[in-house]
Amino acid sequence: MPVILKVGVDMQPADDLLKRLKPRDVGRALSLSINDSLRQTVKFGAGVGAAAAGVPVSSARKRFFVDRASPSRPEGAVRVKHQALNLINFMAGARPPKAKPKKGVRAKAWGKSKLYKGTFTAPASESGRVIVWHRTDVKRIASKGRYKGKLREVIEPVWGPSIYQVLKETRAMERIEAHGLSRMRANLLRQVDRILRRRAIGIKSGRA
Repeated sequence: MPVILKVGVDMQPADDLLKRLKPRDVGRALSLSINDSLRQTVKFGAGVGAAAAGVPVSSARKRFFVDRASPSRPEGAVRVKHQALNLINFMAGARPPKAKPKKGVRAKAWGKSKLYKGTFTAPASESGRVIVWHRTDVKRIASKGRYKGKLREVIEPVWGPSIYQVLKETRAMERIEAHGLSRMRANLLRQVDRILRRRAIGIKSGRA
């Protein structure tokens, strides 16, 4: 999956403070601040992606994944899945209609609202989730289901763009990366300050 943000140990604003920490505290401070930053970046990125694609934030959020940091490996990344969204996500409210549309599904993919003639909504056989389909000109004998052994027209899902594609085309990657790096600096300074204050009052650092 493509990486849209990668953060590691090279953070200038806290260099002087990091020198005041014990080695085990440095790894803990870095891993905690990195993971906080990645989580905040995913939240921000999902909002940006959802607004750009015209889909619910929940649909965009499912396309983001995090490589978490640890004290022994203080680096992490935010990745976005390069998988297209079914057209159901681009319908008004992204909710399945109460009845199957007769003329086709109206959706707003690629920023344009249009009627996709010949499309319809139906549950996917494996997941049971309602998605948008279209009929093809191909017919074959069904191998399973209630139509097993009968000649049926093949149907295929209808796809819109992926969140990654939308972010790339709208040049939103730079915004997301800048947000993540700015949060990383703030979170690292906060974690270092917290560890120093806990040491000053005699509280031992816990596990990451």
